[in-house]
Amino acid sequence: MKQDVLDAIALNPPRKIPHKESLNHPGWIEKHSGMDVYSHYEDAYLITIKACGIDFTGGIPHDSDARRPPADNGEIFEIGRKKYRTAPLGVSPTSACTDYGFYSVEDVLAYDPERDDPLDTAELAAMYKGHLDRATSLLGDYGQW
Repeated sequence: MKQDVLDAIALNPPRKIPHKESLNHPGWIEKHSGMDVYSHYEDAYLITIKACGIDFTGGIPHDSDARRPPADNGEIFEIGRKKYRTAPLGVSPTSACTDYGFYSVEDVLAYDPERDDPLDTAELAAMYKGHLDRATSLLGDYGQW
């Protein structure tokens, strides 16, 4: 996998075209892993990555991340000034920002990320490093390029 990615970046023909996938479809994961994704999410996810030849994944879920989708249109939650809605899709929570909290040009111009955005860059970097370290410990170089 790693060599295919490095070849593609160098504009040399790789053995196969590297790609990234977001695995969240229960039927797809169960088909390729042969496991009940809601009972064995982590193992089923790892098997599917290898079975499908996926080159990059955004992190390996924990078994506790699996939840059956709600019947409604999801819940709304806020992070700072932004409003998000969860989608009743997939194995693990999926959400998208539905309201950025800007209603005029003045709102945009008055925005101060240090004041208005509660996410600390160092905390985010540490969180992503933790995800990558965990994935690397489970997959090695496979799936991380």
